[in-house]
Amino acid sequence: MCGQGEDFSFRQLDEISPIACAVAAHSACPQMIEPALLDLMINALEHGNLGVDHAEKSQWIASGDYTRKIEERLLLSNNKDKFVEMCVEKEGAATKVTITDMGGGFDWKKYLDQSIENNTQENGMGFAVIRMAPASLEYVSPGNKVIYTFE
Repeated sequence: MCGQGEDFSFRQLDEISPIACAVAAHSACPQMIEPALLDLMINALEHGNLGVDHAEKSQWIASGDYTRKIEERLLLSNNKDKFVEMCVEKEGAATKVTITDMGGGFDWKKYLDQSIENNTQENGMGFAVIRMAPASLEYVSPGNKVIYTFE
């Protein structure tokens, strides 16, 4: 997948944190980059590959069933071969992370203006957390690929 970078792939929640931690270590500000990477990676898995919508996720979190429901969704025949690819490349002082899921994409534009201050829900704040980090965020149409660049 990558030309001159590191390749990662994952398909389960428990694989995400170690990868995000290792990649954030490339940053001058890992304590801000790691949560942003976690959100981007989890979004790719749950919304992209598994098709979990906002309402479902809210319900699963409220009932305490989130992890079990994700694991069940991973076992469905249409999801069992899906994974998320992640390419990490150095470009001078910057690190460019490209995350690609196997979903159909989404309209990311309507989420870019979310703010933490106005949120009263358990989920849906990933974009606000991502935007707080000192990095750039670019989605590629149809929305199943994101490029996240940081120093």
